[in-house]
Amino acid sequence: MVDLTKRYSALEETIRHAGACALEFYKNRDNLEIEAKSDAHDLVSLADRAVEDIIKQRLLDLFPEDGFLGEESGSDNLNIEGGVWVCDPIDGTANFLKGFDYWCVSIGYYYNGKIELGCVYDPNTDTLFSARAGMGATKNGQPLAIAPVVDHRSATICLGISNRVDFSVYPFAINYLHDNGMEHRRMNCGALGLVHSTDGHTEGYFEPHLNSWDMLAGILIVEEAGGKCFPEQTGPGLLKGGPILAIAPGLEEILAPLIEHPVCQQQLNLT
Repeated sequence: MVDLTKRYSALEETIRHAGACALEFYKNRDNLEIEAKSDAHDLVSLADRAVEDIIKQRLLDLFPEDGFLGEESGSDNLNIEGGVWVCDPIDGTANFLKGFDYWCVSIGYYYNGKIELGCVYDPNTDTLFSARAGMGATKNGQPLAIAPVVDHRSATICLGISNRVDFSVYPFAINYLHDNGMEHRRMNCGALGLVHSTDGHTEGYFEPHLNSWDMLAGILIVEEAGGKCFPEQTGPGLLKGGPILAIAPGLEEILAPLIEHPVCQQQLNLT
C-alpha cells in the first residue's frame, strides 16, 4: 500500500516549485528555442522539457518505486497496477510562448486503476487547485464546491480542439451550445479549463480528445468538487487519453449529446 499522504504533500510542494521555474522561463520566453511537434500548432520549448525534468527527478527521487508518464519524456517504469505520476509541465504551451497568461502545470497520481491525487497550478496567479480521492478539492487551501446549475441557459462551457480527431465535432459543439442558449469559450489549455469549471469561471469543459497528462489531475479536482465527468474516468484506458466532458451538476441531460457525438463514441469503442 502506498503512502498517499506523503505523496500528496510532495506533490503540492513539487508543483509549486515547478511552477516557479516555469514562470521564470515565461518571463524570458523571447530567448527560448521553439520546435513544432506533430503540426505547426503543437509546440514545445526548452522550458517544457526543463520543467518536466525537475518534476520527474523530484518525484522519482522521493518515490523510486513509482512510474512516470510525461508529455515530453514519455513513460518510465510504467506499471498501470502500480503508482504512476502523470505530468504536463506546461499545459497551454502555445499561450505560454505567445505571452498569454493562461497556462499551468498539471500533475496527477494514478494508482491501482484510479486517480488518487491531482494538482493544477497556475503560476501567473499563484493559484493551486488540489484534490485527493475521497477527501474533496481545494483552491489555495480553501474547499471547492461546485454550485448546481438551475437554468442551463446561464451556463458557459469551455471547449477544446483536438487535431487527433475529426474536426466536425468542434463546430457541432458550438452550434449545439448556441442552439440551447449557452455560451462557449476557447482558452487553449485543457487542465485550466477543467479546474475553472469548479470555481465559477465556467460551468463545464468539453474536448473530443485530451491526453491523460492534460486531464488526469483536472478530472479528480472536478469530481471531488462535486462536478461530473463523462465518460467514467477509471481503468487503464484513462492513461491513453480520450474524450472528456466535465460539468457542473444539473447539466448532465442537456449536455449528454456532446459526449455522444460519433467522434467521441468511436474512441470509446461504442460504435
